[in-house]
Amino acid sequence: MDASFVCSLGEAKLCDFGISSDLKRGQIRKTVIGTPYYLAPEVIQEVGYDFKCDVWALGISCIEMAEFNPPLHDAHPMRVLFMVP
Repeated sequence: MDASFVCSLGEAKLCDFGISSDLKRGQIRKTVIGTPYYLAPEVIQEVGYDFKCDVWALGISCIEMAEFNPPLHDAHPMRVLFMVP
């Protein structure tokens, strides 16, 4: 479920619970799913990742809000998978 909207106070609300998991301290995931523009390098390389990849995705979301497009938006999504790492 993806959702985004601006409330009556002008606050942006964003969420994405499409593939969510409760990671315990030190736990690592190895699934690769998501929009390539928002995937952290360690997710694309399938070396295992933790909560830090969410910080990466948040940073990309901030760039998109500021510039109206994520980085590499003009590249084909499959090409982005090779460009990000």
